[in-house]
Amino acid sequence: MIATSTVYEGEVIIWQADTGEAMYTISPGFEGERAVIAGWSPDGDQIAIRGLGGVKMYDTATGMESLNLAVPQSWTARVKWSPDDTHILTTHQEDGTARVWDADTGRELFRMNLTWPTAADWSPAGDLLAVGGSEGWVSLYEGTDGREVTKLFSTLSVLFRVEFSPDGEWLLTYDLDNGVEVFDISETLLSIPVDTCSFTILDSWSPDGERIAFGTECPPEYPVKIWDTTSDEELVTLSSHVALSGEGDQPGAIVWSPSGDRILITYEDQTAKIWDAISGEQLLTFTGHASWVRVASWSPDGGRIASGEQNGKVIIWDSNNGNQIMTFSGSVIDITCTKWSPDGERILSTSHAGEAIIWEAETGEVLLDLYPEGYETTIKDVAWAIDGSRVFLLSMDGVVHIFDSDTGEKISHFTTPGAIHLNISLSPTSERAIIGGQEGVATVWDTETGAEVLSYEVGGIVYARYSPDGNRIMITNTEGDTGMVQIFPA
Repeated sequence: MIATSTVYEGEVIIWQADTGEAMYTISPGFEGERAVIAGWSPDGDQIAIRGLGGVKMYDTATGMESLNLAVPQSWTARVKWSPDDTHILTTHQEDGTARVWDADTGRELFRMNLTWPTAADWSPAGDLLAVGGSEGWVSLYEGTDGREVTKLFSTLSVLFRVEFSPDGEWLLTYDLDNGVEVFDISETLLSIPVDTCSFTILDSWSPDGERIAFGTECPPEYPVKIWDTTSDEELVTLSSHVALSGEGDQPGAIVWSPSGDRILITYEDQTAKIWDAISGEQLLTFTGHASWVRVASWSPDGGRIASGEQNGKVIIWDSNNGNQIMTFSGSVIDITCTKWSPDGERILSTSHAGEAIIWEAETGEVLLDLYPEGYETTIKDVAWAIDGSRVFLLSMDGVVHIFDSDTGEKISHFTTPGAIHLNISLSPTSERAIIGGQEGVATVWDTETGAEVLSYEVGGIVYARYSPDGNRIMITNTEGDTGMVQIFPA
């Protein structure tokens, strides 16, 4: 059979393919005059016709109506059967929904609320739904319940079509202006909404990359949550009843031990606590700081911790018993970073006053002052190259300074756009850096050339970090009513 439609006359004609004879005419009688062929069911037993007011299904043997999927006063843009022929996905523009229906009964199973959805497709396995919209976005949903997995942002305008590749690892999109983009969705995609507070902070990967931890500014518990990145399950909640953010909402620190069995968290009550990452038991509280603990990091062997406080001090203490080992007092005020070198022999500390000092970890001796003549801008975050030969310093104004960590010589710098920048994370090879800030975008940069490589547009205040193997990127942001933790392919 062949189906043809004159669209504006509101009729569909079914023809016998071998003779060209008209078998019957279908007049759906939608709210408007238009009637558009939406497609045949996979087994060919039904044909779908869409228009203003929903979708109608017809038995192709008799031409009789079999289902009426009504969505009043809304134009139906797409109709897609699931690969197993049991469900039907539809999108409705004025109504702003994508809906999944039972293909046998016509009962609506669940819906997804969007803004002007224009395109949709099922993955070949039927486990994912892709829905595209008028602003170039594509949302991916669980095929079983419509839970959002992640959102892909393209550079296109109004999407005309989204289509999975036959192996389900790629997603093709194209728009009405002849633009085409392809997304790689083969990696794990995870999206965690936090429904109990306005935002999430301080995302952190476990050393093996199988778990993540993130903080929530949710009174009165102020929980830190640990999730499994493969099963998408919450594993442990650490409730301290103390906020992580201090004055001005400057966040503290959540850092995994090198072995992945403990988590260090700093709080605005001047304490740092170590928790068992498996059981959630609180193991140790360090109370040696005299002001709020801004930042902290583990030594590579996990035996020591360097934590920096608001009054400019860096304290080294034993992670097993909490005993204070040494105090550095070289900064003027407000420590912003303390990072151990990969070999554990040096510590880099930075401050709001624009200082960047490399210390001898055993003696507290100042080895290098990277800005001996002073620097006017706050250093927000730092990273060591994996071999320890270079350090990368991100200033609040978006300039990345790269220094030789042995000589203190400045190797290069590059400038990233935006107002206030918050964090930098290096890929394992140090060839790329991802930067987050207050512009709603995380950007990836080539550290050799200073060229922008990728951008992740997620909205809000953004923190972004590479997974330990460099294959994924975790982004925490504050867009909307709830915070969001999202994991993307790198």
